[in-house]
Amino acid sequence: CIGGEQMEMMTWKPVQTEADIKNYLSFWEYYDWLKNIALNIFEWKNLPPTIPEYFIERVLFERGQIVFFKDPEIGLLCLPGSSAGVVNIYGEPVAFNVHGFNFNDIVGENTLEQTFSRKIESDEAVLIWNNLTKTPTDRIIRLFASRLGNVERVTDTNLNAQRTPVLLLGDEKSILTLKNVYKKFEGGAPVIYGDKNFMNQESIKAVNTTAPYIIDKLDTHKQNLWNECLTYLGIQNANTDKKERLITDEVNANNQNVETNKEIMLTCRERAAEQINKKFGTNISVNIRGGEEIEPIHDRTEKPDTSKL
Repeated sequence: CIGGEQMEMMTWKPVQTEADIKNYLSFWEYYDWLKNIALNIFEWKNLPPTIPEYFIERVLFERGQIVFFKDPEIGLLCLPGSSAGVVNIYGEPVAFNVHGFNFNDIVGENTLEQTFSRKIESDEAVLIWNNLTKTPTDRIIRLFASRLGNVERVTDTNLNAQRTPVLLLGDEKSILTLKNVYKKFEGGAPVIYGDKNFMNQESIKAVNTTAPYIIDKLDTHKQNLWNECLTYLGIQNANTDKKERLITDEVNANNQNVETNKEIMLTCRERAAEQINKKFGTNISVNIRGGEEIEPIHDRTEKPDTSKL
């Protein structure tokens, strides 16, 4: 069940201001980035031509489960599905309502080009889990994307505060002059000329609004959030700002968390592949794609090879 705060975070209000636009784009930048990483973790092999690999991972990411079955007209399919209402003594569905993304109320022949919806008995299908709780990865990625986007916007604010550390105050008569002075100041003019009487006015004041520079701390916090998300996804990461600062116990602890999270998701998929092969006579397998460690988000520049120096 998703609480009210989470729903408010996931439901975007109409964009109205420049700040709204930047907040909106910052969230979706990290959401799309992390979603693409999540969808590329697992590699399915020997799937039938009627089942695209990306679709399995997409549905598991968005819905937490997907149903593999054989349709008498189309053949082997893997589609979103939910319990048909009745469960066994272990709480598992005895039947599923499955449907294609093009499902509507139009009744017609089931083909890949037309709408698809039908009821499948559990002994005719295999339910693939995303994880042991059958929950989607999507909502966790939304949470991390929201946090990362927020840090990015705070960083922008702090950077702008370094650029304009002075607030000029004056009466109505001096506002235009103050604006012209500020334009020259912002434009980097080496000398700003002013009337001596104007500069001596007591009605004009300058307030120092210098904010402390915290971008380095924000970058560290953002990196920690990024690494925490990768750990959740079961992807190796440094989980610290400087890898060389880690002691052996810290490395082992982080690696254990990564391996545990990875094994949870992989085991659910492997178990489903084994059941599918036994039920339908296929030779489907699934494993971790690649396996290389993902670099920190602020350290993606090429490093020279010094091994031969």
